[in-house]
Amino acid sequence: MTEGAANDRVWNGADDDGSGTVTIMAMAKAFATGSKPRRRSFSFGTRRGKGLWGSRYFADYPTVPIDKVVAQINMDMVGRNRDNKAEEANTVYIVGSDRISTEFHNMTVDANGALAKPLKLDYEMNDPTDLEQIYYRSDHYSYAAKGCRSVFLTPVFIPIITRTPIA
Repeated sequence: MTEGAANDRVWNGADDDGSGTVTIMAMAKAFATGSKPRRRSFSFGTRRGKGLWGSRYFADYPTVPIDKVVAQINMDMVGRNRDNKAEEANTVYIVGSDRISTEFHNMTVDANGALAKPLKLDYEMNDPTDLEQIYYRSDHYSYAAKGCRSVFLTPVFIPIITRTPIA
């Protein structure tokens, strides 16, 4: 918590959902003004909900056939870094990009490598033996469970031990 924030109790997901929404808007602008890829269906997630209800619902009742969704990209907490440490400012934790598609994982790594200032990619939370089991506990898993390529990108270690595990 930053100094002065203790007195402000109306957070409403600003760091989580809000920062993800702004990131999606910036990405949409880049897609709209840049070179045009083939027509694809993407699902970007910034939603938060008890028990992953929102992502599960969309994966179960998609607006386009789920097999037409090229990839699902879930982003959480993109507005800051791990524990607000300066040395973590250029780190992104990647979960799940390699679980369904090596090609999708390689695309993620290559896209980062093409940046003028590539980010440090950290796979700490992607470890199948991770005690938090984050791969199964974030919104991207609702899509992965349907066979959709998915990735969870976050610049912070999210203490989600209190979340309801997926049954």
